[in-house]
Amino acid sequence: MAGNVGGGGGGYHASSSSSAGKSPSGRRVSSVSQSQMPSPTTPMLRQRALPNKNSNIFVQWFQAFVQSICPLCLCFIFALSGACKLTNQLHAGLSSASKELFDKHATKIWQSILDEVFGVSIHPFKLNSGYFRRSVGLAECLCAVLLLYGGWARRTASYALAFIMVCAAYTHTLIEPPEDQVVPFLIAFLCLLVAVTTESKAMPSS
Repeated sequence: MAGNVGGGGGGYHASSSSSAGKSPSGRRVSSVSQSQMPSPTTPMLRQRALPNKNSNIFVQWFQAFVQSICPLCLCFIFALSGACKLTNQLHAGLSSASKELFDKHATKIWQSILDEVFGVSIHPFKLNSGYFRRSVGLAECLCAVLLLYGGWARRTASYALAFIMVCAAYTHTLIEPPEDQVVPFLIAFLCLLVAVTTESKAMPSS
């Protein structure tokens, strides 16, 4: 009896071990544990990590350019341009060219625009070439200083300078070929780029 039971038990273990190597459908399953098998997703994850790293480097470079280099360059450009409109002591050539532009073209163009938009009878104000040029130069110098600050100051100055450059490009297109106005539109685009990417902070309370 004990032998039969032992034999039966042996038969049971044999059948269970043989059935462990087969799936319910009858196919044999490898006895290698899944922990020892190489993961096919590991090389894919490593390959995906490289583009992410490169993209992070590009984003960091772009942020450094927009938030640091670009405002400094724009500050220098508009500080020089505004100062030449205010005085001829800094650069006589740029000052004389700016004065000639406002005296012969810019003042007349924007005076006609004001007359068409508001009507001559509504606004009796007449643009003075000297005051007009100095006002634009003062606005450029003020916005150039505000570009050195962050938050709402840089954002407001960038939008204002973009508006000034669009108006300047429009004025030049009326007296020069439009294809020569790439630089003013490029500067206006950079101003808008700085304005959009600058985080707006709360204005300081008085």
